[in-house]
Amino acid sequence: MPFLHWDEQGTQRRRALLLRWAEKNYAEEKIPALRFQNDGNELTEDANGEELTEDEKLMLFYLKGDPPIQRRTLNQSYYYMLESTKNRDDDQVISRHMKENFRNEAPRLIMVDQLWLWIVEGGQYS
Repeated sequence: MPFLHWDEQGTQRRRALLLRWAEKNYAEEKIPALRFQNDGNELTEDANGEELTEDEKLMLFYLKGDPPIQRRTLNQSYYYMLESTKNRDDDQVISRHMKENFRNEAPRLIMVDQLWLWIVEGGQYS
């Protein structure tokens, strides 16, 4: 069941960068000590840079095996067949509004998260 939420543009950009890195580099057994550089626009193993957040480390851990469902922007949800929706995501109405009217805050994106529900009928489970 999809539902709408929001996320900061920078957080989404970092998440997308981690996903692209994992697609290309996950042949190794060990997860390297990655860091962000250039305001979160570049991912490197260099010791200088901003550390990954706990959420980003957890995401990398789960991407190693069978990944759980990832968050999608509104455009990624609708235009799922496109290779990239970066330009469309950066141009969401909410993002433009935030950039114009709330310059001191990080721009936000509309996200379409998924909620998975299981219906268990009868019996006892432990």
